[in-house]
Amino acid sequence: MALRGTILPSLLFFRRSHLLDARRVATAAATAFVLLAAGCAVVKRPPTTVAQLEADRAAATARDRATVATMVDALARRAVRRSDRTIDILLLSGGGQNGSYGLGFLRGWRGRADAPMPRFDLATGVSSGALQAPFALIGTEASLAAGWSAGSSPPVTG
Repeated sequence: MALRGTILPSLLFFRRSHLLDARRVATAAATAFVLLAAGCAVVKRPPTTVAQLEADRAAATARDRATVATMVDALARRAVRRSDRTIDILLLSGGGQNGSYGLGFLRGWRGRADAPMPRFDLATGVSSGALQAPFALIGTEASLAAGWSAGSSPPVTG
């Protein structure tokens, strides 16, 4: 009888945990089914021809070229207006988990009195650098401080 009393509670515990595992498996299976079923949804597109697709591509290419030409012309006009006939372009790389390094560098550069950060005419970047580029283009201390992610704190300045 004593042996039966020690085995029975462990069997009940096993059954309870087994039920909990079954619920988790069922929930995971239902979630997977819903996600897979959503992937099979049919998108209704109007019928089109190859000629229409080629015409749309040509129109999009023309719009893209016009946009680039407008941007280049605006940068050229800006360079002509400046006394030194230059434009300042900032290219920011990514950085992965160290992506906030770029903003910290810009904040430090902005704070230098001997070699201050210029006002950039164009700023672009890759990955986290693309996220930082608008803040660098604005170039104010407030914009650079706003560029820090919510999960990190800005460096100590003093």
